[in-house]
Amino acid sequence: MKRPSPYQASILIRLRDQDGIISTYHPAIGPMVSKFVRGEAPSSGELRARSIQALINNSWIYISDRIETNDRHHSRNPRSYFEISPAGLAAIDGYTPPEVKAKVSDKIISGKMLNALKNKYALDEWAFIEEVSVSTGYTPQRIDGYAINCWPMNKYRTIAFEIKASRGDFLSEIKKPAKRLQGMAISNQFYFVAPWGMIKKDEIPEDCGLLEYRDPSDLITTKRAPITDADPPSWWLLASIARRYAREHAAKHKLWPGQSGSNAAKNEYIKNSGKN
Repeated sequence: MKRPSPYQASILIRLRDQDGIISTYHPAIGPMVSKFVRGEAPSSGELRARSIQALINNSWIYISDRIETNDRHHSRNPRSYFEISPAGLAAIDGYTPPEVKAKVSDKIISGKMLNALKNKYALDEWAFIEEVSVSTGYTPQRIDGYAINCWPMNKYRTIAFEIKASRGDFLSEIKKPAKRLQGMAISNQFYFVAPWGMIKKDEIPEDCGLLEYRDPSDLITTKRAPITDADPPSWWLLASIARRYAREHAAKHKLWPGQSGSNAAKNEYIKNSGKN
């Protein structure tokens, strides 16, 4: 049986495990454009056109009937929706490509480092928020963590954190510092957080710091970040923080088990709260 490439397999695995659906369309000029509309993409942005075409050619994905198509808004570029086929399930049965293994491992390490940050910057002195938007738009940039000192004596100092579980991810960030600069604009300090020994101290930019993680939960300050002036908080930043707190509160208390605003979620909320 023909096997998919690691990248193709990573897409199929997400279609299988996350009940995913891919949207594709052919623009008037250029290659086919494909994106996940349900499920997490293996990488941000558009999926590789040749890989999606290979999935179609090998019958590993097929037209989905779970989304009602309405091409009135896309008459020039009608869209098609695909989900994993029985042949696609068979192609990845018992198969985990190296790229997926690495990403699973990176996700586990990232989760441990995030929990260590939460423990280090805990209440009452600090308020820690994960995944805060540092830009606006349809796909805003996010920093992994944001800590606000709640004591006036510390002048409400803010710290932004960018977690790096792999060296390749760190080097990519160094080459494209746009997100880091946006995070630095809203914080007094900026830290990279990485596994112990993965990043050399002299690789860290002068205006950043480095926290190194050691199992089970230690965070060691290898390079202290300088304290700088930060821009005053904007409304979109406050909205991003409020949205994150609202989601965490809802998840903790199981207030909104469905999509926010849906009747099913509201009914469940009413039942759990004892309201009539």
